[in-house]
Amino acid sequence: MAKKVAVSVFLTVAVLLMGAASLRKVPREGEVTIKGETLKVEVAQTPYQMERGLSGRSSLPQGRGIVFVFSVPGFYGFWMKEMNFPIDIIWIGPDFKVVGISGGVSPSTYPKVFTPEVPAQYVLEVAAGWSKKNKISVGDVVQSDL
Repeated sequence: MAKKVAVSVFLTVAVLLMGAASLRKVPREGEVTIKGETLKVEVAQTPYQMERGLSGRSSLPQGRGIVFVFSVPGFYGFWMKEMNFPIDIIWIGPDFKVVGISGGVSPSTYPKVFTPEVPAQYVLEVAAGWSKKNKISVGDVVQSDL
């Protein structure tokens, strides 16, 4: 009986540890191109990655970003909790067209929540100023290997 309990406890702990490890797995990488400008992006896949995003990082290298992929279009809000640098937030519709941009969002805006005016299915975060520098605007087509 004690042996069965020990095996049961071991299996339970193993399953919990595997589940916790999967929450923090390394984000997969991809590419996003808008107006001929290609970014290498992390794809936030797990609830943990989607909640954390770029929070806690010291910077975002040029030519890099993070993309959040949602299963259905919606008014997904983003805030600057525990952020250390400003970003541009680009909302993308299910048809892979830009539907909203919040440029130069500063960490000092926390706890304000930024949301698109129309439903989006993807959200791209890039270094502040990238959208303006590359003249990104609502309606631009996004190409991606997501």
